[in-house]
Amino acid sequence: LDAGKIDIDNIIIEIRAQINKDGTVREVKILNAALDPVHQSVAESAKRAVLICNAKEDESPFKILAQKYADHYGDWKTMHLRFNPMTGGVM
Repeated sequence: LDAGKIDIDNIIIEIRAQINKDGTVREVKILNAALDPVHQSVAESAKRAVLICNAKEDESPFKILAQKYADHYGDWKTMHLRFNPMTGGVM
């Protein structure tokens, strides 16, 4: 990611993540796709960040939800996440 690109600090990526009861990520969808190559690159990076959670085993934030809040699965089975590359993570 080229942090020097114009207006990169204004890019906010919105993602919907579908989470299984066991805390694994079932599906990730970019909600605000754009044709701009910089936006596309940031969006794909954000999508990969969510998918990487599957590889983190018990350290995955979604696995922690599954372990601690299984009885509230309906509250977290679908997550709307917002990423900003300049803040370094989820907003």
